[in-house]
Amino acid sequence: MMDWWKEKDAALICEASKLHPDFNRMEQFLKDGANVNAVESDGEENLLSQIILDHGRDTEDGDNGEQDSLQEVVRFFLDHGFNPGADDGRAGAKCLVNMCWSACMSSKIPVVRMLLDAGFQDIPEDEDSNESDERLPSDAIATKASYLHTCEHDFVSANIFEAMWQMIEAKKESRHYHGIDRFETAYGRTLLKVWVSKPKSGEPFFDLDRPRSKHRNCFKDNLFFQVDGGYLYLLNGAYMIFNTEPPQEELTDATERFAFLVGYKIRLIRLSRNEIRKGSTIYGQTITEFCFENDMVLRTQNNFGEEPTEETVTYYSIG
Repeated sequence: MMDWWKEKDAALICEASKLHPDFNRMEQFLKDGANVNAVESDGEENLLSQIILDHGRDTEDGDNGEQDSLQEVVRFFLDHGFNPGADDGRAGAKCLVNMCWSACMSSKIPVVRMLLDAGFQDIPEDEDSNESDERLPSDAIATKASYLHTCEHDFVSANIFEAMWQMIEAKKESRHYHGIDRFETAYGRTLLKVWVSKPKSGEPFFDLDRPRSKHRNCFKDNLFFQVDGGYLYLLNGAYMIFNTEPPQEELTDATERFAFLVGYKIRLIRLSRNEIRKGSTIYGQTITEFCFENDMVLRTQNNFGEEPTEETVTYYSIG
């Protein structure tokens, strides 16, 4: 990698990419001629996008479960004049795309928030790219979330990427995005009310009676748990985010259905999946268990794959 960079820029990349870099050394590299807006000789990466890509890889397994310093590194480059608008904004877009591939997990959401605040945009990061999931940062992040959820079964990471995607979408729509965070933010918060997406017709909850899919307490679309200080979104029965802002859709009050849980704190959320095999096809049904301080558990699951021609629904049980 360093063959593509001038010596001082390469030295700055090496130091800034460490899980815990020496910021005094980074300052010295700048004084010695390193350029925060340097671009790789083939034009593929800029200095900050390369650092985001490499950050934390000096440890044996990337993030290593430890709080990383990517936030501080990004702030260093913004404070020292990094220009996200260079190359018609593609410099900033490359940084957002590379958030998909950084080894660091603990800082992903706050760093994306920081980048959006600094004017990084969801625009094509490569004007010559023909790959749909590489055209926009939001496409790349959505693809990574789907891959982690569907192929790797890494549900926690998939939900982190969902929060990143939701922030970018909110920014594009001029909505407040500072309150969007990972689902664990709901831990220790008291459930106040429960809301469900209002259906276009009929009742929001129903029983399903199909040859291969028989379930009670079914619902479509989204469920929202209003807690002290915000909302926990369960989106399409699969993904979760926390948001201090209320949902931007028409809702129906479903609190009465969840009365056994109201007034108690969310203690833990467990994520897993049930597999249905049909020939060579494997359908993964998302299972989410919301554990409350009164030892009650709300369990949601979808019926994906049970009826190929039937629209996927989510159903719940409390026990």
